[in-house]
Amino acid sequence: MLTVNEKRYNPNFQAYIKVKDNHAGFHHLKHFLDEKFEFDYCLLNQKKTKNGMSASLLTKKDYDKFLDLLKLNIPIIELKENLAKYLKKKPKKMNAAETITYFNKK
Repeated sequence: MLTVNEKRYNPNFQAYIKVKDNHAGFHHLKHFLDEKFEFDYCLLNQKKTKNGMSASLLTKKDYDKFLDLLKLNIPIIELKENLAKYLKKKPKKMNAAETITYFNKK
């Protein structure tokens, strides 16, 4: 019998999303991601402003690829600023609610 974690695990699933929303939306998104991916994700380039936040979200294969890139002695600042170049893909742009809906469909 499969456990809850095994049912949710999909090794082929990956996402690289640029998320922009208010602080409450990000708080809700972080709790959702903790439950869905059990900390197997990464929020990079978090920028806080008076009106909200923005960050790059990596999950599964893209997260693993990012960890592999860290081993190549690329300066972390260079990697964070040029993430799309190193991952060889452009991020999807969504707010927190759209991101949660996107992951619930998967």
